[in-house]
Amino acid sequence: MALWTYTILPLPDPSVACQHPTSPQLHPFQFLSDLEAARRAGGSGLRVVSQLVLNVALFVPLGMVVRHLFKRGFVVTVLLGLGVSGLIELTQLTGNWGL
Repeated sequence: MALWTYTILPLPDPSVACQHPTSPQLHPFQFLSDLEAARRAGGSGLRVVSQLVLNVALFVPLGMVVRHLFKRGFVVTVLLGLGVSGLIELTQLTGNWGL
């Protein structure tokens, strides 16, 4: 529920979403480039690091459920996490699947 709430809701207003489209983050490890750019600009990169930590923290409950409740291995857990992350990015890219 937290993943759904923090990444999808509130549903975007179609008039705003169509006028100001955003682009998804589809590049793995983009945070490293963002961190370097923040440091070159004189910042600490705290915003980039905190965003990374919070994104990982959102997937911890999913990983725990898959590993401990469903007794799946590490590889299955990681692949499921990557799949869910990709689905979230695609949902954000398509404006919540056209809703």
